[in-house]
Amino acid sequence: MAFSVDVFCDSRRKVQDIASDVGYSDASHFIVMFKKLTGMTPAQFRKLHI
Repeated sequence: MAFSVDVFCDSRRKVQDIASDVGYSDASHFIVMFKKLTGMTPAQFRKLHI
C-alpha cells in the first residue's frame, strides 16, 4: 500500500489503474483498504496532497 500512497502524491492516474498495479482486481476493494490504512479515501488523500 505504501507504493499506492506515493503514486497518489506523484500522479493523476485513475484509482482503478493504481489498484491493479498493486494487485487488487477491483477498485472498490482497494478503496476500502486504502481508507482503513490511511483514514481517508483516495480522493480525500489527493485533495490534501496534490
